[in-house]
Amino acid sequence: MANYVEPQRPRIIVRLAPLWRHNTFVNTVVSEGKVRQNLRLDPDLWSAIDTDRAKRPGNISRNTWITEAILDKLARQAAPNQNARDRNA
Repeated sequence: MANYVEPQRPRIIVRLAPLWRHNTFVNTVVSEGKVRQNLRLDPDLWSAIDTDRAKRPGNISRNTWITEAILDKLARQAAPNQNARDRNA
């Protein structure tokens, strides 16, 4: 009589991301009091940023370009609010 060997069932291992990854904002303080944040963008958007950077004189980093873009956006959003306050004063 042949020995019956039950086939091995594959073990399913589920690895969940660490809890700190579930937070919306995960910041790591780096030198000079600045905070590091990862940014995930489509490759097409990175290409568009790099194309725009290449048009400017000198060598501008992606970090500088993105920082300037954020500051421009914040200034545009603050401008209508400032104009409304001036009209109501």
